[in-house]
Amino acid sequence: MAPRAYAFSREITNAGADRALLQIHAPAAIPLRILRFSCGNLASETSENNAIKISRKSAAATVTAAVIATDVRPLATGDAASTVQVGTANTGYNASTAGTDSDVLVREAFNWVGSGYLWLPTPAEYIYVPGGGIIAFSTLAAFTGTGETRVVFEELA
Repeated sequence: MAPRAYAFSREITNAGADRALLQIHAPAAIPLRILRFSCGNLASETSENNAIKISRKSAAATVTAAVIATDVRPLATGDAASTVQVGTANTGYNASTAGTDSDVLVREAFNWVGSGYLWLPTPAEYIYVPGGGIIAFSTLAAFTGTGETRVVFEELA
C-alpha cells in the first residue's frame, strides 16, 4: 500500500519559549515520514527573530489535543483519517510544558515578518518517526501574536 499523506495545521497564539507549536505522536505500529514544516506570523508587522527546533521526544510535551479531520486532514480526497495518537500527551498544539528532547534534528534561525520559516527537505533529509515515537516542532523564544503552523507527513503502513 502506498503511504498516505496528511497535513496538520493550526493557528497558534502567544506561544511560550521552547514549547511545541505542533507535536505528533505516531501510531504504535505505524512509522511516519516528515515531508515539510512551515510557520509564519499572521498579523504582526514587528520584526521578531526566533529559531525553529525539530526534535524527537522521549517524554511528550503537554499540548492541546488535536482533532482528526479538523487539525489533521488527509491530502488526498477519499483517503482514510490519520491514525496518529491524539491527546494532551500525544498529537496536539501550543504546548504548556516542554517535555523532554532525546534528539534535536533541526535548529535554524528565522524572522517572523516577511518570510516566516519553511523546512522543505530533500529526500535524504526526511525525518522518520518510528511507530510510537513523538516529534515536536518548537520555537526557541516566545512570540506574541498569532502564527500559522503546518507540518506534512506520511503514514508508512
